[in-house]
Amino acid sequence: MLQIELFLQNKIAQSIAVLVAAWLISTFLPKLVYKIDEKSERINWSQRTHMIIHKVISFAVWVAALVLLFVISGLHVAVIAFLSGQSIEIKVIQVVLIWLSAYIFVKYVSSAFKKFDEYVDEIDFSEHAHALVQTALTYGAYTAAFVLTLFALDLTGAFAAILAGAGLAGIVIGFAAKDIFSNLFGGIMLIFDQPFKIKDNIEVKGQNILGIVQKISLRSTDLLAPDNTFVSVPNSILAMNPIINYTTYKIRRADFVVGVAYGTDLQKATKAAAGAVNADEAVAQKEKTQVVAQNFSASSIDLAVYAWVDSSRKEGFAAIKNRLMERVYRAFEKEKIEIPFPQVVMRKAK
Repeated sequence: MLQIELFLQNKIAQSIAVLVAAWLISTFLPKLVYKIDEKSERINWSQRTHMIIHKVISFAVWVAALVLLFVISGLHVAVIAFLSGQSIEIKVIQVVLIWLSAYIFVKYVSSAFKKFDEYVDEIDFSEHAHALVQTALTYGAYTAAFVLTLFALDLTGAFAAILAGAGLAGIVIGFAAKDIFSNLFGGIMLIFDQPFKIKDNIEVKGQNILGIVQKISLRSTDLLAPDNTFVSVPNSILAMNPIINYTTYKIRRADFVVGVAYGTDLQKATKAAAGAVNADEAVAQKEKTQVVAQNFSASSIDLAVYAWVDSSRKEGFAAIKNRLMERVYRAFEKEKIEIPFPQVVMRKAK
């Protein structure tokens, strides 16, 4: 026991023990993670991902080891004593260190998320997700620096008094901040859910909002509407309403209705319509094309046409659908199949 106590009191021995422990952990912990990956059926990380994990673990372990060595050496006591001083010079140094730390965090740490995504194959966030995360970390770092500065300068009481004395203005600011935070959390939810990305064509159901995504920020999302107008949508609206993304899947169903006159041979009409649609090169899954009788209208029998098309083509989905309708019209014209006008039969009363 005496030897153990002497060892614990020997700073050199303690430092050697910390360095040996750091080497063992940084060497064998990544290997343990790799073995778990090999044995587990749920985990299937790539070699590149394991390399990144190895580097992250090694960095964290050696940073912790350096902190422990700093504590063992006793230098932390002098640093804490110096930083806990009340002179104006020390307070200035504290403020400088606070804002320097915030700057380093914003410049290097907040951008590390994008780098980590680029190197790890299992993570694939979009560009706007990277921008939102970096913006959120930047705001968080500078807000924390501002609060710590108030503590360092002993201004927390004065700041609280100013806020308390604001009265009605504080209440108004609080209501305004409610909407700001609502949009902020909406932007954060968009990061994790990723219902759309830049250049996607989306519609916000029930809000009469439709357009191509141009920019996504923490507060709002910018859209280019079909009439070439700019639309800025608060993120809270996007987070609280159903979103239809017309770009996620390339293969989409184009459907429309065409009426034929009563007395028409329906088999002939459905065959003509299906043949006309499948003749178009934009129809990607011809075997799924359907033409079915949908309704007996006042002047016609309505046929519903369903065709699965490649919406990623240069001409766009709307142009493809318009061309399919024109093909069906020409096919009916060629086969002498009548598309009747709305008509009302009037009989003279006896």
